[in-house]
Amino acid sequence: YISKQSSFDEINFSIKIALNKFLEDQKTKHDKFFLSQAQKIAKIGHWQLINHTNEINWSNETYNIFGKDKNIFSPNYESFIENVHVEDKELLEKTYASSKLNKSDYELGYRIIIEGKTKHVIEKGNVLYSNKGKLVSSIGTIQDITSSNLATNLLKQSESNFRDIFTNLLM
Repeated sequence: YISKQSSFDEINFSIKIALNKFLEDQKTKHDKFFLSQAQKIAKIGHWQLINHTNEINWSNETYNIFGKDKNIFSPNYESFIENVHVEDKELLEKTYASSKLNKSDYELGYRIIIEGKTKHVIEKGNVLYSNKGKLVSSIGTIQDITSSNLATNLLKQSESNFRDIFTNLLM
């Protein structure tokens, strides 16, 4: 025999659990949405390289940086390297190899070629090892700094022009 009060208490408890789960799910969706928006604004994406398969998991913004459609393109290490500027590939691969060897973080600026256009990016990453010391995966971020790089170059050019004008006026 279950009293009406205990049935009510059980139903009330079940409703509280369901409501808490719903609120947690909503918060998770909210957090994911704002993280996605922040990444889009900052032009920063994240990635994970699964070392034994060379498969790469990209965030939505990483797909945007590389100009790829996530519904069509499945990234792997080889397809990633194909987008790296030919003059930057060796440095990128040496930096990554050093990170794996020394089990250390790395940061590197390099260029990627997307649809014939050059983009400047900064990549930060680290390597993850199992308890037995086996390389499991690498994770990191990539940020498109093309516009800030362009602004810096324009500023340098403007300063150089001003210096030339000023020098010529003094002569």
